[in-house]
Order: sequence, then C-alpha cells, then structure tokens
Amino acid sequence: MKTKFFLGALTFFLGICLTSAQEPTKAIAVLHPTAGNTVAGSVTFTKSGDEIKVVADITGLTPGKHGFHIHEFGDCASSDGSSAGGHFN
Repeated sequence: MKTKFFLGALTFFLGICLTSAQEPTKAIAVLHPTAGNTVAGSVTFTKSGDEIKVVADITGLTPGKHGFHIHEFGDCASSDGSSAGGHFN
C-alpha cells in the first residue's frame, strides 16, 4: 500500500514538474518608416532560459552590414530622437 502511494505521489509530482516548464517569452518590435525613410519590418526577441535570440526581418535598407541599438521607448516623434529615451547597451 505504501509503495503504491509513493509511486502515485512520485508520478503526480513528476507530471507537475514536466508540465510546468516555461514557454519561451517573446516580444516583437514593429518598425515603421519615419519621415523620409523607407525602412520597415519587425525584430523578434525570444527569451529561452538565460538566452535571448534576436531575429530581424527588415526591408528598405541599403545593401551591406548594419548595426542597431535598442531605445527605452518606441517613440520616434521627435526629430532628434529624444522621444525614444535612452539606449540599452
């Protein structure tokens, strides 16, 4: 009887542990062209464990390599970029 109870409890708790694994967390930044620009697209950030995967799907860029940085806010209303806040480096 004790063995059946122990095996049942073990199965129950293992089931909880296996089903409570967290799904990756995802955020998507949509890029809209600002005045005089044609750059548009999206950047997807997927967090899984301690890692973050960044995938960009962007159109309107000139051929070649491009870098990017992330601002505090997604607000490009000001002409000097100050409405976007500080950088995350």
